[in-house]
Amino acid sequence: CGRHWSLKADIEVEDVTVPSQYYDAFLSHEWGSSGFLKVLTILMIYNLRAATIFTLLSSLLFGVLRVYEILPDNESTVILGYGVFFFVMTFWQRIRECFRKPHLFFVDKLCIEQKDAKAKTQGILSLAAYLKRSKTLLIMWSPQYFQRLWCTFELVSFLREQDVGVKI
Repeated sequence: CGRHWSLKADIEVEDVTVPSQYYDAFLSHEWGSSGFLKVLTILMIYNLRAATIFTLLSSLLFGVLRVYEILPDNESTVILGYGVFFFVMTFWQRIRECFRKPHLFFVDKLCIEQKDAKAKTQGILSLAAYLKRSKTLLIMWSPQYFQRLWCTFELVSFLREQDVGVKI
């Protein structure tokens, strides 16, 4: 997952994309900022609620099991709650795919061909259409964000094409 955020990553578009008529989110970002922070941001936005709920419920279960002496009543069982949180925070989207459709994201480098100049140009010229088919615009803001013309273009295009109740 994190390797996709590297400018130097050599990724085949066909290996990481699926055809779609819509996107749950268009990820707007500038490539100079930290890929690690982008991954953390996406995890927090899309997985934090589930991780919190699962941690709360499992902590209650572990507490009851400790009271009834099924689990030992010591600090080592507290680690189980942290483990649940980390596991769900990291893998929630994979777990979610078992019973719901996966979230579909538009990430420029992954959805626009990078090796074929003609296909890349066509993809860039189609950015407004990709934005129009996106339910939300997820802005990965950084101090350099609005210094990049593409970022400003993405925001303006999304706002121009969306209805009044736009979600950014």
